[in-house]
Amino acid sequence: METKTIQLKIHLQETDCERIIQCPNNFSFEMLHYAIQESFGWENAHLYQFLVFEKNKNRPYAVIEKKSVEEDSLFESKLEKFEVSKILLNQFLNEQKKYFLIYEYDFGDSWQHLVQFEKSFSFDESNPLVSCVAGSKNCPPEDCGGIPGYYNILDVLKKRNEDDNELLEWLGDYNPDYFDIDKTNKRLSCFKMKKETSKLQINKKTNKSKCK
Repeated sequence: METKTIQLKIHLQETDCERIIQCPNNFSFEMLHYAIQESFGWENAHLYQFLVFEKNKNRPYAVIEKKSVEEDSLFESKLEKFEVSKILLNQFLNEQKKYFLIYEYDFGDSWQHLVQFEKSFSFDESNPLVSCVAGSKNCPPEDCGGIPGYYNILDVLKKRNEDDNELLEWLGDYNPDYFDIDKTNKRLSCFKMKKETSKLQINKKTNKSKCK
């Protein structure tokens, strides 16, 4: 299948945080996970999964996840199951627009990102392998308590009462409105294609992220 560049709209549900990224359609979903982490500014510190939905249907029919040899699927159901490192984006994110996905990061806080295919165009090796072309807002702080905790943070930052000094100290210089597309693309520049093998090469770092 011809390699193309696809444009994806990724929206963090129940927030105004959004990224529009471009990447190859033959990326694995594992690589999309890293691209989302870098484009939003998450720390890659928690488990994740992709839920696949058919258009106009409310229930997922498949889950794409990272499986452990010691664990069964996180979903004990009849959902079709795929391994993130083996399934490619072009199977579900393509011109037919038959599917949309929910990328869930951190099963405790449950950050759910709606992933939608927007368009595709010819792949150009002279362009960055992964890039962010638009976006808004900063992602919530890690481990802040999900959407309820995030809304509480927004309220605290607005009021800045003395009673909230402990939380304000924990937040540091966090700015929910901050988004710098140049810094975002600098993080995404870690995605490289090794020409001698035509395979994706990512600068790896242990623990937090594979792309820093």
